[in-house]
Amino acid sequence: MKTVFLNLKKIRMKEHQKVRIQILPDDDWKERFDKALKSIRSKAAQFTQEEIERDIEEAIKEVKESKQAKAEVKVQEAKNVTGY
Repeated sequence: MKTVFLNLKKIRMKEHQKVRIQILPDDDWKERFDKALKSIRSKAAQFTQEEIERDIEEAIKEVKESKQAKAEVKVQEAKNVTGY
């Protein structure tokens, strides 16, 4: 039996892309989510709030620098194509 689901919001997918949808009872997914959060929190407990914030700030800076570098490459490529 083939079932078609309509999107409630837009998601990026290729046309005819195959996906797996798992339908879980509310209690089941909440329990699994709580378990995942507990695991994450236990691993993060070894770091201070300052260390976490510093790592986040560094990651944000790296992403911004990467985006800026990509933008500069695109500008340079456009200049090369147009001859300017």
